[in-house]
Amino acid sequence: MSDYEDETVPVQDVAEELIKFANEAEEHVSSLKNQTEHQSPSQGSDDNGFVVLPTQQSAAPVVATAPQKPTSVETKTTEEEKPAKKVSNESSSSSGFKACPYYFLGISCLNKVQIPPKVKDMLLWTDPRISGAVFGSTLVLLFSLATFTLLSVASTLLLLALTTVGAYRFYLSLLFRIKGTYDDTFDKISSFDVSLPKDKIQELARLLDTDINRGINQLKSIILWDNIATSAIAFFVVYMVYCVGSIFNTLTILILVHIGLFTLPKVYQIYQVQIDQTIQQATAFAHKTADDIMAKLPFLKKKVQ
Repeated sequence: MSDYEDETVPVQDVAEELIKFANEAEEHVSSLKNQTEHQSPSQGSDDNGFVVLPTQQSAAPVVATAPQKPTSVETKTTEEEKPAKKVSNESSSSSGFKACPYYFLGISCLNKVQIPPKVKDMLLWTDPRISGAVFGSTLVLLFSLATFTLLSVASTLLLLALTTVGAYRFYLSLLFRIKGTYDDTFDKISSFDVSLPKDKIQELARLLDTDINRGINQLKSIILWDNIATSAIAFFVVYMVYCVGSIFNTLTILILVHIGLFTLPKVYQIYQVQIDQTIQQATAFAHKTADDIMAKLPFLKKKVQ
């Protein structure tokens, strides 16, 4: 009898655990039902309380998260694009921007030049009447200097100015005596102050002082061959100037510069992309040639360092 009582004790414990597990399961099912009541109307639930998602919406995230295998056409295109990208990267690295710092130097120097807006508009032919008048009159003056002497051209211009102004003043005096009308054009011109301000003169003197001293020191350094590379470049430039001077006259060069000032900015404004690409290729080639020369002549490299 005692053995039977000992065997009934574990059965009671198991029954209590089963009852406890059933209660927890009911609580879990009720909590799931409460959650389904707060779900959106598009999401339904079955009789057991489990949430049922629509098939299209449930399939969309799976497709989005699943890794997609590229097709044969896509793989071919990507394999063809890889060498193209490599070539483009090599071409960009070998272009003038990265290979040649002189391009950046020239652009920075041009950006530092401050051109007045009126002069810039005149060179870009914003107003063709003003640009044409300035271009034509200056070109006639340069051709006159090329044909005649400087003294004859200067004296002719002064005589023309004196004759024109004198004739106009005589006409105004006759008009005043006959009709009694007075024109104050000459009074306005006479009251106009043409003297230079002192602060501008002092600023110009300071700029000339620093620039002249810097230029003299640079010229001394070039003549004494303190830097072999710089002196060699200066020798080449001076030789090119000598060749140009032996072919063209000074006034001819001035005429060409004048024509270039009124034509090249407008051409560059229209064909800026093509000109920049050509400049990049030329500067890259020049820089590469200089590097090759410096590599073949190591004593120049040591002297520069």
